[in-house]
Amino acid sequence: MIFGRWKASTDLCRLFSRFNKKFFDGKLVGEIRVGWRDPIIKGHAGEFIPPIDGKPAFILLNPKLKEINAQKYAMSTLLHEMAHFHLWVQGKSQKTHGPYFQNEMKRLADI
Repeated sequence: MIFGRWKASTDLCRLFSRFNKKFFDGKLVGEIRVGWRDPIIKGHAGEFIPPIDGKPAFILLNPKLKEINAQKYAMSTLLHEMAHFHLWVQGKSQKTHGPYFQNEMKRLADI
């Protein structure tokens, strides 16, 4: 699997940790890399890549979010990708924005 160029981000890791505690009761555990990826899938702000063959999971955000000074959008994108991760941890479909994902996003909106 080719991820392209990606760069770890201390700030995103801290935010991931804070969001994990606040929104997911600290349940998003295991080896995960959080950072910026260039290039990212065209039109996407971020992506969750589940762990495969003993490799860590990744949450990667589009670095254009830094360029356009869109911190709030970057934060909501991180939370969106964490919702995908949360569904993966539960063994539910996380690749689409179907009913499981919609329910998860509603849960987050109610917090």
